[in-house]
Amino acid sequence: MGSCQSKHTNRAAFSLLELLMVLAVVTILSGIGWSGATGLHGWLGERETRTLFLELQAACHAYRQEFGRWPPSLDNANLRLADGDSDWRRELAPFMERRIDNWDPRDGFGNRDIRLVLDRDGDHWIRGAELEGLVNGNVPDSIWARIVVYSLDNSGSLVAGSWEEE
Repeated sequence: MGSCQSKHTNRAAFSLLELLMVLAVVTILSGIGWSGATGLHGWLGERETRTLFLELQAACHAYRQEFGRWPPSLDNANLRLADGDSDWRRELAPFMERRIDNWDPRDGFGNRDIRLVLDRDGDHWIRGAELEGLVNGNVPDSIWARIVVYSLDNSGSLVAGSWEEE
């Protein structure tokens, strides 16, 4: 009887083809993961910004419900929340879910220029021209709302607004 030789050989390393295939798969998977993470980051920023804007609007409405008027610190036609005026914080703190006493207001994208505009004449319309500081952005001529909250980036471009886009 003849001796049987094993068809398996002892290999000490991977072939170049195997290494290239693994590298290609890793590259494809990392590209998919990176693009998904970028989209997720944008979605999370939008959700965080929307939540902040809704919370500010709800606090203003709750204050008005409680005292029969808008918070006095918001008498300015267009309040920039990061300007250092802490009166709005004292007035709205009891109606906010988050602690705002030492809060540095930022939207979900890290922008500090958050502004709040109230409907002063009671007609439920806020004109696009009332949105101060806005250099670039798609804003309607009029917004049907009692309160509008929006954020701007460093160049004055609109990042997010509390109104519904049509």
